[in-house]
Amino acid sequence: MQFKIGDKVRFLNEKGEGVISGFVNKTTVNVRIEEGFDIPYLIDQLVTIHNNKPSEPIKPPEPLPVNEIVTVIKEIIPVDSTFSKGVYLLFIPESDKNILEEPLQLAITNYTAYDLLYTLSTKRAEGYVTISSGDISAGRNNNILLISRSELERFTHVKIDLIYYSNAAHKPQPPVSEILRINPVRFYKENNFVKTPFVPKRAFVAAIAGLDDSSNWENVEIDPDELARAMKQKKSSVQTVLSKPHKLNDPEVEVDLHIEELIESHAGMSNAQILDVQLKHVKAELETAIASNVKKITFIHGVGIGRLKQEIYTILKTYDRIRFYDAPYSKYGFGATEVVLR
Repeated sequence: MQFKIGDKVRFLNEKGEGVISGFVNKTTVNVRIEEGFDIPYLIDQLVTIHNNKPSEPIKPPEPLPVNEIVTVIKEIIPVDSTFSKGVYLLFIPESDKNILEEPLQLAITNYTAYDLLYTLSTKRAEGYVTISSGDISAGRNNNILLISRSELERFTHVKIDLIYYSNAAHKPQPPVSEILRINPVRFYKENNFVKTPFVPKRAFVAAIAGLDDSSNWENVEIDPDELARAMKQKKSSVQTVLSKPHKLNDPEVEVDLHIEELIESHAGMSNAQILDVQLKHVKAELETAIASNVKKITFIHGVGIGRLKQEIYTILKTYDRIRFYDAPYSKYGFGATEVVLR
C-alpha cells in the first residue's frame, strides 16, 4: 500500500489512529497520534482512512524553470562538538562498528523550543524534488529515510525550508530557506562523525539554521517596585555558596549550577576555577539530598560544550543505588540532569 505524508491511518492490531508525519525507511513510517507524539509503525500494520467526499484536485501552476531560479548555496562543514540552539541535518550510521561503510539514516533535529514546519528537497536534473515534509515538535528528531553509500551522490545539494511556530508566548522567528552543498567525500572521514546531544550514536551533523536572538522588543513597560523586589530576592538568593539543608522527606530538589547562582561574583575566575566551584556544589547538594531522604534531585547545568555535564556524570557514576538521565526537555531543554535516589 502506498502512503504519503499527511495520510490519516488506522492501526490494524490495536485501537487508535493518527496521521503519517514522515518515513523512517521503506517498511516503516512515523505516525503522529492524538497526544502529539510520533511513533514508528510498520506499513503493513496500517490502513488508510479514506475521505468519503474527496475534494476536486486543483492543477497547480508550473514551477519556475531551473535556469530562472537564483539561489545562494551554503557549503556545509560538519559541526564538531559545540551545539547552539537551532536546526540540524543529521546523517547517522546504522552502527558505530563500521562507520565509514554503514548506510546512513537521514534525520532533522529541532534543537529549539519552537515547533517546526519543514520541507526537504534534493537536486535532480530537472530541479529540486521534495522528498519529505511535515512538522517536528520542539526537541525532537524526525527520521527521513535510510541512505545507502551508493546513493550519497543524490544528496550533494539539499534544500531546506523551515517555519517556526509555538502555541505559547514566543519571540517571532524569520522563516528559513537554505540550499546546502555537501561534499560526499566528507562522509568517508571518521572524525567528521561526532557525539551529539540529539542521538546516542555518532553522526555527521550539518547546521541548517540558528535562532534570531537579536533584541528588538519595544515599548516594554517595567514596574519599578516589581523590579526592586526581584533584585532584592536575587541578592538574597546568591549569598550562600555551600549546600543548604533540605526538608526531611522533601520529594524533589532543583539545583541551578550556573555560576552566578552560586557566588556573588566570578570576575577574574578561570574556567577551571568556575568548574571546580560547580562540582563541589554538586557533591555537597548530592550528599545533603541523600542525608535528607530526598527522592529526586535535578541539576541545571546548561548546554554549552558539555564539559560540566560530563564531569557531573563522572561524579554520579561513583554512587551506588542512584539512577540519572536527561531531565524533561519540555521543562529544561537539553540543559539539566535528573537524579533519582533509591
